[in-house]
Order: sequence, then C-alpha cells, then structure tokens
Amino acid sequence: MQSASNNQEFEKAAQLRDKLLAGQHLTNQTISPEEYYTNPNLLSDIRDAALNSLLTSLKPCFPWLNSLNRIECYDIAHLRGEFAAASLVVAEKGAIKSNDYRHFNIKYSQTDNDVEMMREVVSRRFHNSWPDPDLIVLDGGIPQLSAVLRKPSIFPENIAVISLSKKEETIHVVQKEKYVSLQLEKTDPGLKLLQSLRDEAHRFSRRLHHIRRRSIIKA
Repeated sequence: MQSASNNQEFEKAAQLRDKLLAGQHLTNQTISPEEYYTNPNLLSDIRDAALNSLLTSLKPCFPWLNSLNRIECYDIAHLRGEFAAASLVVAEKGAIKSNDYRHFNIKYSQTDNDVEMMREVVSRRFHNSWPDPDLIVLDGGIPQLSAVLRKPSIFPENIAVISLSKKEETIHVVQKEKYVSLQLEKTDPGLKLLQSLRDEAHRFSRRLHHIRRRSIIKA
C-alpha cells in the first residue's frame, strides 16, 4: 500500500487499505500494509486459518461438522425489556456478508427475558427460505443455548449451535445431552473470529434498538 501511495497510485492504495481493514475486522490481527502488498492472498489465508482453527475446536463436539462456510451470529438489545431488537449477522468463508444481515423487532411480551427473545428470533429465522448455516452462534451462555435447543427443535439437526459468553469468552455446547464449556486461548484465531462476529451482531442489534427508542421519543 505504501509503495502504491509513493508512486501516486492513490486509488490502488485506497483499495488495498479497505481490503486490509475488512480482513482485520474479522480477525483482529495486526498486519502491516507491506505484508498484504507482498501477498495479495494474505487476508484469505488468515480467514482460512481462523476457520480451520475453529473447526478443529468444534469437531469433537460436532463430529459431522465438515465445514464452516456460513456462520450466523445472533444478539439481543433492549432497555429493561423495552424497544427490544435483535440482529443476525453472517460470515461466509470467514468474510462478513452484510447483504445477508437481518434486523428483528421482538414480538415477545415486554419483559427483560433475553432467553425467550433469543428463542423467538432463531425460530422466526427458520420460517424464512434463507440459506442454512453450518454454525449458529448465540450471544450469551447456557440459558440462551438451552432455550434455542429446547425440544421440539426449531431448526435442522445438521446445524451446529453454540453460545459465547462475554465475561470469560467461553464457548458453550451440548454434547451427549450435557453442557460442555470450551475455553480457547485468547490468541486462538477461531475465537477471535467468533468475538468479531459477536461484536458485529451487538453493534447491529443496538442500531435498531436505538432507532426504535428515538422514534418513540420523537413521537
């Protein structure tokens, strides 16, 4: 990128900068512009490494899981149950796919029950003809995971479902009808990918939440 800028190729340098920032958004890994300029496939390589690392960590819990081509992450935002909103963000092959993002106005009664809100949103998602994900990530802990997995199941059985709790960045899964917690290293690229998606889902849910609050105040 610096070389392109020095040669007055400003448009090319800007394109390289934008690609670099987009990749860092999902990996949180510091990369010098020179590294990307030397290897144009660097961001793709980093995304592949994150997906492979995450798949390796999840495979013992989901033996049938062979790929993570599409990952969906869900988050809930509300103010003591009011103006409740939810988000669905998507990554395909480790890259964000903003065209597939979705907002949801929560229909559940006005309480601060995050768990039932999460169940509602995931249930509504599977009443649409959107592509099935390989992995669903819920912002929360065991309660959110339990609600979504409650029988009868609200989604196809070949979809892996996990939750990610913020405090210790712990991954929760169900294995052989028992709840299992996975604690990955903070530097694990797979965990960083999940964190980035979770943070993006949080940003997107708060966006609709604040829009709803402002519309009531203005009215």
